[in-house]
Amino acid sequence: MCSVDERMRVVDANGKLVPHLYCIGDANGKMMLAHAASAQGISVVEQVSGRDHVLNHLSIPAACFTHPEISMVGLTEPQAREKAEKEGFEISIAKTSFKANTKALAENEGEGPAKVLLIVYLLNSVFISSETIMVEIHVFLEC
Repeated sequence: MCSVDERMRVVDANGKLVPHLYCIGDANGKMMLAHAASAQGISVVEQVSGRDHVLNHLSIPAACFTHPEISMVGLTEPQAREKAEKEGFEISIAKTSFKANTKALAENEGEGPAKVLLIVYLLNSVFISSETIMVEIHVFLEC
């Protein structure tokens, strides 16, 4: 495992940056997913080409190809609740039909509820529904 900073630059055992050395993918242990390696590679290209880029790993989607399949991006519900309490915003849980997922319909598996975790930011302490920002989402079929 190779330690890296938020810009994928390699950090040595003494905590110092190793000049001109970057590490992406499973080797850095940040997030062992193909989507993460791709996003980390893009971040490194930005760095090498002179554009500062800090990768937000919470923005990288993940999927578990199990039965049922699970997809996610962002915080988990407990993490979101903790963050909401600390930072003064609300979260909302939306439950919908899995029929909205076209892949599930194509595989004739659209039955059952799906759960979506929404983060609702308060703007000037007044909730404005048209200004709701969805920043984290987890979708899974509840059995």
